[in-house]
This record gives sequence, C-alpha cells and structure tokens, in this order.
Amino acid sequence: MNGTLLQHRIENRKKDLTKEIRYIDVDYKGFNEKRVEDTIVYNGNALLNAYKVWLCSFRGDYLRKYNFGGFFQNLCNEWPYEPESADKIKEALIAATHEYWPTIKLIECEVKMAHKLSYPGWEVRVLPLETTTNMVGLEMYLNNTDIKITRKN
Repeated sequence: MNGTLLQHRIENRKKDLTKEIRYIDVDYKGFNEKRVEDTIVYNGNALLNAYKVWLCSFRGDYLRKYNFGGFFQNLCNEWPYEPESADKIKEALIAATHEYWPTIKLIECEVKMAHKLSYPGWEVRVLPLETTTNMVGLEMYLNNTDIKITRKN
C-alpha cells in the first residue's frame, strides 16, 4: 500500500515538474540575420536542436563527455554508399539514441541517400519525443529541416 501511495506522489510531482520545464537553446545553424527571432528555439524545437547537434558532432566535442558525440563521424564510412545501408544506419541510430538519450523515443526516423550534396552523404529526418515532458520537436520536423551528413573518401 505504501508503494502505491509513493508511486502516486511521484507521478503527481512529475506532472508538476513537466509544467515548470522550459527548454531554450540557440539554433544549431547559428545566427540568422534575416530572422533574428529564429536564432532562439524553444521547448520541443530546443530538444530537437540538441539532438541534431549530437548527430552532427564529433567525438570530443562534448568536453566532459568525450565519447558522447560523433555518431556519424565513423559511421558514414562503415557501410557502402548504397540504398541498402540506409536501414542499417537507421537501426544504429535508434540503438545509439536509446543508449545516449534514454529519455528520447524516436517517433519517426528516416535515413536516405543524399544525392544533391558536394560529397556522397545521408539525409536524416527524425521526430523525437522526450518522454519525461512529452515534448515533441514537431515544428522543425514539419518544416523538413533534415540533417545532411556527407562522407569524404
């Protein structure tokens, strides 16, 4: 009985915390002179922004978490540049997300070959859900803001 009461109190506190949490970040693309208000991202977009920074980062970019970054750093050259590799990259991305971002669930994850880049690469489109706050990075997803990762041979 005490366990049930404790669980109930924890759930209520979690709901209270969810109301108080506000994510704010600077867009990973940097300052936008034409639309200054787009430089700062909020809530679900800030979450998606932090996740995209992680995807594009290199090992060592996070000073206190040396092995945290660099998901695509070596992965781009691990599999051949062909359509069949997209599914393998997607599986690896979902596994790494689960490992490094335990409170994020990928609602959508799409990986495809990017043919319009200067080097062969991959376009990654994700829709993450942060399970503690139930925030979703929906706006950037709907605006087709994909991550483009190139590989140099």
